[in-house]
Formats: sequence, structure tokens, C-alpha cells
Amino acid sequence: MSAVVDKRRRFLDIDVRWLGSVGDSRVFSNSAVGRVHASLLDELGGPDGAGRLLTGLDEHYLVPFFLLADSAYANSKHVVTTFEIAETQRDVPTARLNRAFAGMRYPVECAFGILKSRWRVLGKPVEMVRTNVEAVPTLIATVSILHNFAIDQGDGAWDVDAEADQRAFYFANFMTMTNDGQLSGACHTDTKTRDTLLKWMGFRDSIRG
Repeated sequence: MSAVVDKRRRFLDIDVRWLGSVGDSRVFSNSAVGRVHASLLDELGGPDGAGRLLTGLDEHYLVPFFLLADSAYANSKHVVTTFEIAETQRDVPTARLNRAFAGMRYPVECAFGILKSRWRVLGKPVEMVRTNVEAVPTLIATVSILHNFAIDQGDGAWDVDAEADQRAFYFANFMTMTNDGQLSGACHTDTKTRDTLLKWMGFRDSIRG
């Protein structure tokens, strides 16, 4: 399952057509949102995009709206990915930016966690497949819609203590969790928004001294 999640932990888009053995980047590029996200985000941002970032004393870059993903996806203008483990060890700005990315991606992990805990049938894959393998995508899509409905109706409460434990676990292990499906030899586009964000963070840290 590939999904786009908002900060409220709602599923904005899902794709459940592919087997688990298919790479995340391939699933995304063949999904509806993967095919149109660049044009939609450019249209959303207009000529000013998401804003401008100062990356030098007399240098600034226009930043477009983008999707934030883990390192299993291809880094591009409209898809900003977390850094791979080796990359975070090269300097402090990279490590700090990656941790910021991890914080922003936390609602994604929570959305899937809530989905599986609320709809226990998802925790029984053998029974699901044995019943009717062709019905599995429909089942997942259905519970995802119900997940959003529950949140919209204010029925998104969960165990506060469990949430705190999950958050602590996530930040203690986010480097491993976001690098499980690293994309090898990915074909990136020429303009990468992540590079701009890294320049901005490096410049910001330098003037703070």
C-alpha cells in the first residue's frame, strides 16, 4: 500500500493495486498521484511556490510545494526524501535536516499504526488471503475511507500513553525505519528541492554562529 497522508493522519491518496514485493518508487510513479503531483503542486503554488529561502547573503531560492517521503523514493523537485544513513554522517546540517524530516513524517507512521490497531483484520493477513485474495485491495481501501471518516467525526482518540511510547520509539529508530527500502541507482531530476533546503539550513546555522 502506498499512501499520501496529511498532518491530521488522514489518507489523502492510496494505491493498493501492487504486491508487497514491488518497490515503493515504482508504485508511486505508476499511481494517479505519482503521475500528476508535479503539475498539481505547481498549480497550487503559483508563481511564488511555497515561498523563498535565503541560502546566502545575496542568494535565495524559490521553494515549490512538495511531498515528503522516505529514502525508498526518488528525490526530485516535488518529492523530498529523507537522507540515507551514510549521508547524515557527513555534516551537522544534514543530520539536523533529516531529523526535521523525521518529525514531519511522524504522522505517516501514526496513520498506518492507527489503521492497523483500529481495524484488527489487517493484522491477520493469512486469514484475509485465505478468504479471497482479490478482495484484499477493496478491504484495505474501505478501512482507509472509514479511518478518515472516524477522524473527521472526532472519533480519532487513541491511548495517550501508547502514543507517547510510539513517538519515543519512532525517534529512537527513525534512521533505520526510513532507510529500510533505500533506492539504489535512482534516476533523479536535475533540480532537487532537498538541496535547497540543505543550503538554507547550512546558511542559517552559519549566521547563528
